[in-house]
Amino acid sequence: MKNADATEVAKAGGTSLAVAGGTNIPNEIQALLIDPNFLKLKQVLNKSTANLFSTLAVSHRERWHSAFVKWIIDPKSNIGLNDFPLKRFLHLVLKHSSVADKEGPLNLSFGDIESMDLETSKFKNEEEIKIIGEADWRKIDAYGEVLTRFVGKPKDELKTIQIIIENKVEAREGPNQTEAYAAWAYSSANLLKPHFLFLIYLTPRNHNGHLTSNKFIKISYQHFVDDVLLPCLQHPDLNQEGKYWLEQYLLNLGMQLKNEKPMAKTNKEICKRIYAAHKNVLDEIFSSVNDEKLPEGESENQPKQHFNISLQDLVEKKVLSLTDTLHSDYNGKHFTATLIQNDDLSAGIVCGGTEYETPSAAGSAVRDDKATNGWTFWEVKDSSGMSKGKLFEIRDQFLKAIFNS
Repeated sequence: MKNADATEVAKAGGTSLAVAGGTNIPNEIQALLIDPNFLKLKQVLNKSTANLFSTLAVSHRERWHSAFVKWIIDPKSNIGLNDFPLKRFLHLVLKHSSVADKEGPLNLSFGDIESMDLETSKFKNEEEIKIIGEADWRKIDAYGEVLTRFVGKPKDELKTIQIIIENKVEAREGPNQTEAYAAWAYSSANLLKPHFLFLIYLTPRNHNGHLTSNKFIKISYQHFVDDVLLPCLQHPDLNQEGKYWLEQYLLNLGMQLKNEKPMAKTNKEICKRIYAAHKNVLDEIFSSVNDEKLPEGESENQPKQHFNISLQDLVEKKVLSLTDTLHSDYNGKHFTATLIQNDDLSAGIVCGGTEYETPSAAGSAVRDDKATNGWTFWEVKDSSGMSKGKLFEIRDQFLKAIFNS
């Protein structure tokens, strides 16, 4: 939002912004525009579009996120917090595990975790494991082994903890992926024989679908931000280098994914403060821009905004059918993908045996993790093989139908 004259900003939303319950909306907008929290949020959002990770063009690559998560929770990392981040992470996992009894299925309590010395650890990314009955090796995104003691307990013997993290950014679980990892963890092939085993499925959103293994505990990046990153940023022992990296990572998590949603809402608290202070004017703005009308000056024949239209929207409105297939040619090869509907009724794409949440994620995988606009990358064909056009063309036709109705 530009720092325009408050009266002009008021006019932009129509006459409903002029008066709201007897309040002076232009003055309230002016108060919003000079509010220190609002100015701080603007500054943060401006920075988030050019943070270090986006500059390096690795913003939403799974391997980079896995490496950074591993770096944060590893007690041997150089942020200066020792086992504090790992304990926060284990607390988070325990909190989201099944609560069949007060200590949970891991036979640990929150007090047990706090009484552990977790600094003797070994963390890795892309840890290779061999699944019995499979020809190829599999790779665990982030893997940790911890040797610990319960400080102050009568039996001061050493205990082992094993941590397996399967990280998904825009793709979904591969074929039997969590089931295979869980089978390995509980098999004789796992030489560690851990006393405590943590199996974690980390994803940007709450995963409502079923994993192939019910032994994995689902954690969202929002949980990771709230329960691990923010407490670390507030810790008095955090060094300046660690603070810089964590702040840059938070900015990156607040960036939009290719499906136009951020991995986590990293500015929740400041947004709550702004809303509490300026509820009247913000409610008027929200009601004025949610009228299902095209923005002023935008052609109804050529809508440029996508209004968060997703694959699921197109499937629900029967613009796309689950019998349709997606096609694209790249580097002399022809690629085909299929549409599926998940247990949570969301639509997804399967390409090369892997499930993806968005067309762009599937296209990026085809192009070896290169940034890809999946809506222009994929052509849609019906069950008879007839072309229905590119995905973006189908989406635009859908939008035209809405706004011309």
